[in-house]
Amino acid sequence: MVGENGCFNCTSHKPNNAGYSQVYIGGRKILIHRYVYEIFNGEIKSNLIVRHKCDNPSCINPKHLEVGTYLDNSNDCIIRGRKKRGELSVLSKIKDIEVLEIINSNDIYVNIANKYKISTKTVSSIKHEKNINHLTFIAMSSICMATY
Repeated sequence: MVGENGCFNCTSHKPNNAGYSQVYIGGRKILIHRYVYEIFNGEIKSNLIVRHKCDNPSCINPKHLEVGTYLDNSNDCIIRGRKKRGELSVLSKIKDIEVLEIINSNDIYVNIANKYKISTKTVSSIKHEKNINHLTFIAMSSICMATY
């Protein structure tokens, strides 16, 4: 099925949880977009992946596919705004405002963990400001507001 942006959306195979369709070839499960890329461009080096220029995981249009590294793909994700951070991530267990509350809490880790139903390791990560760079502006704003 051809989409609006010239994407060739694969509708013949059920997509996996990440939205990529797969096919069995020679007893091996292969991502269809990777298979299509190889048909048109040849073998892909083992350290490379096939990326979608269109950001559409169901697209198999060879013109929308390019090889790159996992780092290239991660950079694409950030540049194109696909990387969901904080409470927007499906992995998030707490809201961004709760993260700020945890940062400002003087309670012991066990009590904080119980209150928010998270692990003490997660509390420690938050307290040590790991993986919360997206909150820097919000945190600075709340600190500034508190001083007025």
